[in-house]
Amino acid sequence: MRQYKQQSALVFILKSFIPYSNESLMLAYHPHRFFNQLEKISRYKRQTLERTYNRGIQRGLISKQDKRLTTKGLRAVQPYIAANLERGARLMVAFDIPEDSTNSRRRFREILKAWQFKQEQKSVWSTERDLREVLVEVIKELELEKYVEIHEYFRLFPRSK
Repeated sequence: MRQYKQQSALVFILKSFIPYSNESLMLAYHPHRFFNQLEKISRYKRQTLERTYNRGIQRGLISKQDKRLTTKGLRAVQPYIAANLERGARLMVAFDIPEDSTNSRRRFREILKAWQFKQEQKSVWSTERDLREVLVEVIKELELEKYVEIHEYFRLFPRSK
């Protein structure tokens, strides 16, 4: 799975395809105004944003016909739009990946860092964001099902601030 930086032009573009947002309506009915507005709120020039939009179509992240995110595009942007878990819950990922899977372990850690998980111990990471579905997809893609566990938990002591 390709990983994107949170503040990349492509993530700005993909976030604009969330259904019924002002940005998605503007893109559908006033594409010129959409790119002007996006240029103002991002640090990117209009030309860069337009090229990035076209690159998103080429990579299969955006459907050219109906100007919507594809499943692949939704998966790419999900970590950046995920809501927090309810009532202060946290998501914990614990893993024990064998030495012969070094590349998969390294890649998995890179993804956890990019998604702003906090490292609690060497192989225990946590977040307050709801990334369950996309995390399961990544685990399956990296073929780590035997080695990774996902838990949802509440901290009992000490109470979080």
